[in-house]
Formats: sequence, structure tokens, C-alpha cells
Amino acid sequence: MIQLSRGDRIAWGVLAAVLVSLLGIAVFLKPNPDGIGTHQQLGLPPCTFQYILGIRCPACGMTTSWSYLMKGMIRDAFETSSSGTLLGMLALWVVPVSGWKCVSGRTQKDSQFGNFAISLFVACLGVACVEWLIRILT
Repeated sequence: MIQLSRGDRIAWGVLAAVLVSLLGIAVFLKPNPDGIGTHQQLGLPPCTFQYILGIRCPACGMTTSWSYLMKGMIRDAFETSSSGTLLGMLALWVVPVSGWKCVSGRTQKDSQFGNFAISLFVACLGVACVEWLIRILT
């Protein structure tokens, strides 16, 4: 085991806190049945990208998918935004790991957590690009 520096522990704690906050907010949002626009419940404007270009942006539906995910409605979450759902699942996985690293101040010497998390994040971006391409073509 490797002892983490104070700065590393704080960074892991901030990451856990931010993700818990985002997931917690998603719990209280009512998913928009249209699959987009759930973020407007937070006082945010409609998607400018969609307003100007008439097509959904790569992030459209992510808030809705997180809201469905946090309510256990996995199928609805994936149908709304596969990439958003995968990103939400990644966040659910990262929270306990980052929280543990913050509290314990330790990590394994040969931990592959960072590489694996980055790979999953890149995969989420890939899925988002494919989803967006499908939206453009259909």
C-alpha cells in the first residue's frame, strides 16, 4: 500500500463530493418523457445547440438518463442516452473508490483504477459520438 499525500486525499474527496452531488441532484429531478430538457428543472436554458441547428447535441438526454438511472429505471436511461447512462454508472463506481482513498489515505501500489476509469470514460465518449452520429443521420 502507498500512503497518499494530503493534496491527493483532498482531490479524491472533492471528486467524491462532486459526483455524490450530481447523482443526488439526479435523484430529485423528474425525467422528461421526451428524453431531453430535464436539466431545465435546475433553471438552465433549453439546449442552444438544438435550438440553433435543430438537432440534439452529444450531451442531450444525459441529465434525463441520470435521473432515470438514479430511480432504477435502467432501460429508460439507456433508451434516453446510452452514453449518459454509462457515464452515470461510472460515477456510481468512482464514488466509493474515491471516497475510500480520501478517508483511508491509501492506495494499492499496482492499482489500475485510474487507467480503468479513464478507459471507461473514453468508451463513454465513443458511445456519445456514435449516438450523435445516429441522431444526425436519422
